[in-house]
Amino acid sequence: MRLAFLSLAASVMAFAGCASFSAPPSLAPLSLEAGDYRLDPHHTTVLWKVDHLGGLSKFVGRFDEVTGVMSFDPAKPEQGKIDIRIVATSVSTSVPGFSNTIAKTVFDSNDHPEIRFVSTDIKTVDDQTGIALGELTMRGVTRPESIQIKYNGSKINPLNGKETLGFEAKAEISRSDYGATAWTIFGVGDSIDLEVYSEFIRSE
Repeated sequence: MRLAFLSLAASVMAFAGCASFSAPPSLAPLSLEAGDYRLDPHHTTVLWKVDHLGGLSKFVGRFDEVTGVMSFDPAKPEQGKIDIRIVATSVSTSVPGFSNTIAKTVFDSNDHPEIRFVSTDIKTVDDQTGIALGELTMRGVTRPESIQIKYNGSKINPLNGKETLGFEAKAEISRSDYGATAWTIFGVGDSIDLEVYSEFIRSE
């Protein structure tokens, strides 16, 4: 009888745990506490896409090593700060032997191993969308860029008990603005589409 009771209790706890995983995130940013959050590298993807053969298709790659911090005050979102750093050698594509060539040739990873975006202003559109204005540094060149941001919500991560925020972001940059002009003669596009999917965890 005791064994059956323990089994039932374990099943209830497991079900409750599954429910907390699947519960939808909160979309009420004003319910959050102001503070600092750090990017979760295990739940962050940075994709880049560029036209291939004059637009015949898109060549897609990603960066595998990304770190970042964010200061966030739901009452004053325009005063938030974002600082994202990418290791330029962490380029990953469907052509593994070509990934290092892209890192060195396009992103000049030997001389400039870090790509960095630092926000200077946050403009809110509504509770879930906004635009981060800031400076992007790549290949030793720093230029103003804007990033469209979507807030996916927040929830307490049942694995670590910490407040976690989810975001998506998109941007379009001209690689020639940063001196990256390789392979344009072969129909590789100048415009790079960036997509970011990320979670930020509340710092201690």
